[in-house]
Amino acid sequence: MKKVLTIFLLLTFTISLISASFFQPTGNVVDEDNYELGRICSLYRQNFNLFCSNGNLKNCQCVEVNNWLTKKSLGRLKCSICIEGPEVSCEDGIKNQGEEEIDCGGPCENCIEELICEDSDKGKKYYLAGSTGKTNIRKKDKCSGDNLREYYCENNEIKSEEFFCEFGCLSGECFEQEIYKGDEKKYFEFSFGNYNFPYYSNYELEENKIIEKAVIVIHGNSRTAESYFNSIMTSSEIADETSKTIIIAPHFLIKEDHPKSNLYYWDSNSYWKIGHKSSRNLNSRKSSFEIVDEFVRELSDKDKFPNLKEIVIIGHSAGGQFVNRYAAGNQIDDLIDITYIVANPSSYLYFGDERWIGSKLKEPNYWTKNFLCTSYNDYKYGLNNKNSYMKRLTRAELEDNYEERRVIYLLGKEDNDPRGSALDRDCEAMLQGNNRLDRGKKYFNYLEEELPNNNHKKVYVENVGHSARNMFTSSEGVGEIFN
Repeated sequence: MKKVLTIFLLLTFTISLISASFFQPTGNVVDEDNYELGRICSLYRQNFNLFCSNGNLKNCQCVEVNNWLTKKSLGRLKCSICIEGPEVSCEDGIKNQGEEEIDCGGPCENCIEELICEDSDKGKKYYLAGSTGKTNIRKKDKCSGDNLREYYCENNEIKSEEFFCEFGCLSGECFEQEIYKGDEKKYFEFSFGNYNFPYYSNYELEENKIIEKAVIVIHGNSRTAESYFNSIMTSSEIADETSKTIIIAPHFLIKEDHPKSNLYYWDSNSYWKIGHKSSRNLNSRKSSFEIVDEFVRELSDKDKFPNLKEIVIIGHSAGGQFVNRYAAGNQIDDLIDITYIVANPSSYLYFGDERWIGSKLKEPNYWTKNFLCTSYNDYKYGLNNKNSYMKRLTRAELEDNYEERRVIYLLGKEDNDPRGSALDRDCEAMLQGNNRLDRGKKYFNYLEEELPNNNHKKVYVENVGHSARNMFTSSEGVGEIFN
């Protein structure tokens, strides 16, 4: 019995020593009224109460993040960011709860050096966009109407003020002088070496930080580029997007227009609308599609238009025919986001021998194919006898292009006259439908079956017939152009 009692007393004494060691303060415990510089995360473990103290109240603070009663370890402490003061440590040298850098009674986030406020535009620079902040917090200068919210550093803190920009504000900076709002029509000539190409625009093709969107509008059979430009300008005004949008209306001239000797023109009015080359009388010839390629390249130049995000290429009637074929045949779509809007064309480009006849997709009958309309699948209606621009791609490549691209069909609900103005009534076109509205519906059905993964959309415009202006300025038209 004495032996048992002796062992029990020895065990009790040992446990008391361990407990005394375990539950005594570690590091340097200080009273809250007696701050000792450089001491942090002092831990008083008796009764599982946690105290943190710091040198000058601006080092690290620690908070209890785990409950001792639910974790089989003492309460863990987590250090917050060091704001200022000397490098700190719990200094007891015991890292027995998973600590990596310092002993804080448990895994801690490493304290880091004081964060410095930095301003990329170096102060209150109202005419230069910038960002201000510390490592994990950044504030960008931003516009709200003509007011600029300018961020800057003061006493190592992020500050801001509102500044009125007399001449307007865009992308986080004020304009230094009154800017051109893009609300006037001008007639330019785009140089292609030996020859120029004329177009209407509200801006020149030169460096411009304001522009965020471009609209290239292709005129119809009458080649009234100016009126098409005016319609898109009205559409931009309705959407309140004029100042941020460059509008380009290429002017495809033909011989009857009596062009100047240094301008590109086409021998027939039917040539330019499907990508044929300019007149044989010129020393240098270009496809009409190549002309638009060059405009796209210019607009995609980030040195000239750093904030331009999207190009819309839209055409009505003959211009719609142009856009439909161009969307399939161009190889520059990957330069920038492009949306193609095809409005009320007389015919469409089919990729195979079949047409939507009745309620089915099928080939025309034997007599039609071999006697009555033998050229029904020739280019521009199909892919036989393609021109040089379209020959660059195989049928499969043209189909892939067209299926992947964002194409919108804008169809006037009243454009349903089988004898409408300038409606193509040749047999090749009549196999596509009786009128423009009918042909648009059938073409969309054809694509849903032939190119089922297409990225296309059909939009009807109520109470509008064959009118470019009414299509472009309708709520549906404005919504698709300036989505």
